[in-house]
Amino acid sequence: MRWYCFVTLLLLAGLLLPAHGFTQAKDDRVFKAVVVDSLDKTPLENCTVSLQTEGSKKFITDEDGSFSLKLKADTAFLLLQHVGYAEKRFALLQRNKKSIDTILLSPSSTMMKGVVVKAKLPLVVVRGDTTEYNVDSSMFEPFDVVEDLLKRLPGLEIDAQGKMTFHGKPITRILVDGEDLFGGDPNFSMKKLPAGMVAKIQVMDTKTLEQIFNNIPADGEDKTLNIKLKAGNKTFGNAAAAAGTKNNLEADANISRFNENKRLSLTGGYNSSNKTGLFKVSGGPTSSELNAGVNYGDKIGKLRFNGSYAYNQSTSSNETYRERTQLITTDTSFFTKVASHFNNTYGNHRVSLNANLWIDSSSILDATLSFNKTKNNNENSSSSLTSENGLLRNESRNSATSNGEGQNVSASVTWRKYLNRKGRSLLVSAQAAGAGQQSELFSQSTNTYFVNGFPVSGDTLNRQTKNQNKTESYSANFTYTEPLAKNLRLNLTGNYNRSQQSNDRVIYNLDSATHKAAFDSLYSATVISTDATKSVGASLHFTNQKWNVSSGLTTLWQRTVRSLQKENLQQDLLRYSPTLNAAYAVGKGKMLRAAFSAVTIQPSVDQLRPVPDNSNPLYIRLGNPALRTAFSQNYLLSYNYSNNRTTLMASAAYAPVNNQIVNATTYDEYRRVTSQYINVQGVFNARTNLSFSKLYQQDKSFINWNTSSGFAYGRQIYFQSNKRYDSRNYSVNATLSFSKHGQGIRSSGFTLSLAPMVSRNWTPADETVLNTTRLSLSPMAEGSCKLLRFVYLTTSYRLWYNRLDYHSLLRRNDEYSLHTLNNSLRFQVMKRWWVQAALSYQYNTQAPDGVNKGQFNSNLSVNGQVAKGRGQISVTAFDLLATKTALQRVVSETYIEDVQTNNLRNYFTLRLQWGFSKLERRQKASMPDMK
Repeated sequence: MRWYCFVTLLLLAGLLLPAHGFTQAKDDRVFKAVVVDSLDKTPLENCTVSLQTEGSKKFITDEDGSFSLKLKADTAFLLLQHVGYAEKRFALLQRNKKSIDTILLSPSSTMMKGVVVKAKLPLVVVRGDTTEYNVDSSMFEPFDVVEDLLKRLPGLEIDAQGKMTFHGKPITRILVDGEDLFGGDPNFSMKKLPAGMVAKIQVMDTKTLEQIFNNIPADGEDKTLNIKLKAGNKTFGNAAAAAGTKNNLEADANISRFNENKRLSLTGGYNSSNKTGLFKVSGGPTSSELNAGVNYGDKIGKLRFNGSYAYNQSTSSNETYRERTQLITTDTSFFTKVASHFNNTYGNHRVSLNANLWIDSSSILDATLSFNKTKNNNENSSSSLTSENGLLRNESRNSATSNGEGQNVSASVTWRKYLNRKGRSLLVSAQAAGAGQQSELFSQSTNTYFVNGFPVSGDTLNRQTKNQNKTESYSANFTYTEPLAKNLRLNLTGNYNRSQQSNDRVIYNLDSATHKAAFDSLYSATVISTDATKSVGASLHFTNQKWNVSSGLTTLWQRTVRSLQKENLQQDLLRYSPTLNAAYAVGKGKMLRAAFSAVTIQPSVDQLRPVPDNSNPLYIRLGNPALRTAFSQNYLLSYNYSNNRTTLMASAAYAPVNNQIVNATTYDEYRRVTSQYINVQGVFNARTNLSFSKLYQQDKSFINWNTSSGFAYGRQIYFQSNKRYDSRNYSVNATLSFSKHGQGIRSSGFTLSLAPMVSRNWTPADETVLNTTRLSLSPMAEGSCKLLRFVYLTTSYRLWYNRLDYHSLLRRNDEYSLHTLNNSLRFQVMKRWWVQAALSYQYNTQAPDGVNKGQFNSNLSVNGQVAKGRGQISVTAFDLLATKTALQRVVSETYIEDVQTNNLRNYFTLRLQWGFSKLERRQKASMPDMK
């Protein structure tokens, strides 16, 4: 009986305890809420929540601003406190709803002797796929432009060529308040807009018009940067003039007026000091540029439009020396030295116009038009020597003069209509484009060929070449959307595209004595390629709070007709292409994406031309009329996590290509190169990437951790020793950086970074053909600090180390390093006057013969601001130590090349600059919609 009593007691306890717990739970209720900023709706972390009716219990909000607490009484009183925000008190009454409340805290505003002190906004705010930087006056100096501001923002990087990335993802589009200025050219936005007019910098995923219209997620692989200006009517501009030794002249002016919806910008300039104006040009020891442009935008009723005109003319000349070691196998190579000189004159006119018309509340008409006209003249001459094992193989002298001009025009119209049923819509668009280029080339070349170091043959060319290229394309598209359920819709798409490329090349051989021209039928050619493509597709699009998925199938028909020397060749293609673009919100700020896309790649007329191009007898190019259309696929899986302080990005991609078009090269006994385009199969690339960044704010400084790693593996087709090989390659890279900087422009701070990489390329069938392993290291350290309160020092050191192992007993491995040390001292002489001194040293362990391995460079300037900071005077001495050359080494698995370019050095300039800006606040700002 004892066991029976024991079991009975257990059963009674099991019945009583849940009943007691149920009664207790019934008395308690759980309150959940999220605390956010009342202005920008961002969650507030570390907010103190005090429950005053129960012994003043305190809670702290999580990273997403959320908190939860249990309440026993029917009524409770909460107190919310956060630095920089006004306290908030309120009562919680008994209620039964289970939804999470949102509590708004307002930034505090305290009156101190008539001065309003407002809470400072956080530097970084993340909303969905958009990262937003709040800009304040501590981030820039007078006369700073947007480019200077962007270089100081964490996560954004701008390299020496001006390429911009955000956490490693390329930025492909730059907008100002959601609009393209100067036809989308970024130089006005980056180099003319003053930093003081910027309120926010936004970075988001780049989307097409169709993706925006149908709410289809982007793959996140490229980004758009939007410069959000301060609200109000704005007038700003800048004028500068400079003169110096060695015929250095510079003048630049721009003025802008942004008034409500009207936007007018005028810009113009001239310089002969190797700088770039509105458009980028490459210069040498002597170059000049003249540029002018105007941009106007307005909104009249339901019509919004923006148009621009820009003109650019540049001239440049330079001398370049190249030394190249070309590898045939790991044990065989030849050496080429080239000296060249060029003169170039270039002119460009560009007009662009885009307009948006709201026909009614349910339909929008978008139109774009662009026109571009160019003209150029070139003169160049070169001489080269090629040797192998110390013996000459060929010698060449060339000279050429060419002139050409080109025009292209494009237009598009898109109609977007929301139909009578919610979710039903129609998008119809049409595009047309045409381009033409005409050029005339006079060229002369003399070539000598050697065997065992002795001349055995040669050739001479003296010819006139006329080229005429034309391109025309027309396309029409439609997208129809039909809702099937609350969260499900059907998309039907159709496309028709017709394009034609033509090239007419006529060559005349010129008699050196009589200068008579004789038609060359062997190398003259006319090629016409016409492509007609039709496609239809259907896809399902499902969306809710967690999912955004679009998946479907597209059928593509393509007919290509090629007229090659009056002989026609026709190719037909039928292909089915599935599509997938899915995004899943794992949690707040966490997004998982999967995507598949495919594209066809048509060969160009140059690749199809059936006759050889021997304009350079040492490099003969052969076309291939039998080339087929290439088909490239891309599979992508990615994960992104972002909040105001942390960013995590992970991705994996696989990209196979069918009928890949490659350039097959062969060498003859004189080391002349013959290349021909062919189709190959089996090419693919696979890669994975992982990046992580963390931003901390400590007192008046920011601490930033960044780390990234990547792995890539691929299969390529490799041509060497006049044979074809399948090659493999892989690479492993990593980047680690740590920085701590103050909030001010000249605050103390430092940055440390390390970027190692290992890669290997090899041909499995015969590793003596290609078998290389590369190791590269790029550590960097830079720091800045204040000395004696009036001296500001910045210093940096960077090492580029490369080692290329050929795995051969007959060939020496290549190992070199480049050390760069930069130092800058700023002496604040008076409040608005300072002296800037810069000294740099570069040491190249593999500098060519005749060039010093170590080179110093020094600049000195005296600067002052006048008229209460609106004007600035600068006297600068460039390159006091007269370094005349710039040296660059390129090392690949198949060649090593050193390039030496002469630069304009050791000169002095006097520069006067005047800037102005005026901001008229308005109570209600009108901001254009993001495109």
